[in-house]
Amino acid sequence: MSALKRLLLVACAFVSISALSIAQTHGERLAGELSFGFAEANLGIGVVYVHPLEDWLELGGEVTYFLPHSGNSTLGVDVNDCFWLVMANAYATFDQIEGANVYGIGGLNLVNWTRSTYFVGSGDEYEDGAQSENKIGGQIGIGANRIFGDDILVHFELMIPFGGANAWFKVIAQAGARVPIF
Repeated sequence: MSALKRLLLVACAFVSISALSIAQTHGERLAGELSFGFAEANLGIGVVYVHPLEDWLELGGEVTYFLPHSGNSTLGVDVNDCFWLVMANAYATFDQIEGANVYGIGGLNLVNWTRSTYFVGSGDEYEDGAQSENKIGGQIGIGANRIFGDDILVHFELMIPFGGANAWFKVIAQAGARVPIF
């Protein structure tokens, strides 16, 4: 495991522990989330933490792991791309339509991309090595959420990254359910 991956793992654990301890007194929400990055066509699984500041304004952080994406095996080379995306966002509600809140999203992102290449020959398979790259950027987008039952807030978001994640994803679509942490 590379030093950057260890650092990201420790940072995520620290943020998660801090979020859980703060949430016990302020009613923040934690979400499991499915994401899809268009252009590289990767499915992602993530966790989102949201802290309300005002009725119309929330801050949040999320970590998403995009499942490995295999390239085509041309000339005996198999390519595997893997992505981690860490985002810090502000969510500003600007309209309510039939019980659903519509909000704008803006924030920063850090993406880690790793590519492993494998050479496949006549029964022999070996790893050629891995490339890795980190980029910092931002994103803007729009989302909608609606509360179902007493506690469950279901959301859907579309974001356009610039800088960082834009090198691999042109649009990111996300959906999930946020539940209160008590």
